[in-house]
Amino acid sequence: MNIIKTLVAGCMLILLSSGVNAQEKTDFFADKWNMTVFGTPNGDINMLASLERKEGKLAGTITAGQESGGNALNISNIEEKENALTLFFNAEGFDVEITVEKKDENNLAGSMMGMFDVKAVRAAKKEE
Repeated sequence: MNIIKTLVAGCMLILLSSGVNAQEKTDFFADKWNMTVFGTPNGDINMLASLERKEGKLAGTITAGQESGGNALNISNIEEKENALTLFFNAEGFDVEITVEKKDENNLAGSMMGMFDVKAVRAAKKEE
């Protein structure tokens, strides 16, 4: 009888722990994203957005002109929704906002300042 109780308790423990793991939320946006802004007066702009979760909020930097070794700009604010983000930062004295939404597991699409199309692709992770 004790063996049966132990087996039942073990099975319940396994089921409960697997249920907890299934409910854990992955942090979809916390990653590096290769972004392209299309059709600006200076042509298409390539950027790298590096986002990470700190103390429950997303934070990060945007590096424009990564081919030319551009400087990282701090993102001053990030507004999060379930499947969308708005990034706010200052570039060359201008307040800039980029809004993107999730298209699939590795792609985002949206606009910069509501005028220029933006596409973002999750940066490939280097295998160690």
